[in-house]
Amino acid sequence: MKKKYYEVGNSFIKRTLRQHEWMITATNWTPSACLPQRWKTDAAILVYLGEKTNIPLPRLQHTFEDDGAFYFSTELVPGVSMSQLTEEQKQVVTKELLEHVATLKSLRSDTPGVPGQTLLCAPNRVHSRFWKHHTCWQPKPDIEKGSYVFCHNDLGQHNVIVDAETLKINAIIDWEYGGFWPEWFEQPYWKRKGPSAPFGGEEDDRERCREWLLAHCVEVEMEHLRSLKEKLGGGSYSSPRSPIFTSLQKPCHQKEYSLSSRAVHGAGRCQMPTATLMHKSGGAGLTGLNLAC
Repeated sequence: MKKKYYEVGNSFIKRTLRQHEWMITATNWTPSACLPQRWKTDAAILVYLGEKTNIPLPRLQHTFEDDGAFYFSTELVPGVSMSQLTEEQKQVVTKELLEHVATLKSLRSDTPGVPGQTLLCAPNRVHSRFWKHHTCWQPKPDIEKGSYVFCHNDLGQHNVIVDAETLKINAIIDWEYGGFWPEWFEQPYWKRKGPSAPFGGEEDDRERCREWLLAHCVEVEMEHLRSLKEKLGGGSYSSPRSPIFTSLQKPCHQKEYSLSSRAVHGAGRCQMPTATLMHKSGGAGLTGLNLAC
């Protein structure tokens, strides 16, 4: 398991695993440290494409970090995956999907990247066999100008949500590998059921993708998120009965700190909690440090 998923009311939420939740394996496997950046990419793309196109998208709600986990929340999209349809129904959906692919290709840039972000997250197929498993990519500052098109890079049937009755696309989801890339990065995996990676007699472009990344980008090794306890250098938690209040006591030049987690209500809906470290005694120290991103 790499992440957790929740459906809460009209929200779809996913979060990274905290380190104590990782599965223990013989190979010491760990989830990719790139997940938070991938979801930041997804969020930035939802905003960008929402302003630039009429492509159906889930509505972004929140992204934030809390106590060693990163959260990504969108409006829950009704419908079924394109992969669940009959072949005849898929042909109807494909006609609309190709219109949206054409819209993406009409968006162009002379440099690769994601609007509002400094890093690129390579398509999942590129990281097969754990190649550069924890690496994101920053385009080199002297990269040659070119013609880059907007790609989804995980556009399989599983990421196309459809109204089962009208066969209209309700949303295209999971944009975490998207951005401006060489056009050939976008492979037509929507033509068949299965993962967004080559199999059978399909073209295997993974080595070509890797060569392009190494030639045109700088590797950025990502680090796993740390819990609040780890950020403060150790210490122990004590948990009162109240589910929305947790106190943390740790010596720091004889000053006392507490951690409060408060649920914020707005527009009739309980939003995700934020965590704030509050300094309880006078003098220098950490005062009002907001630890939720």
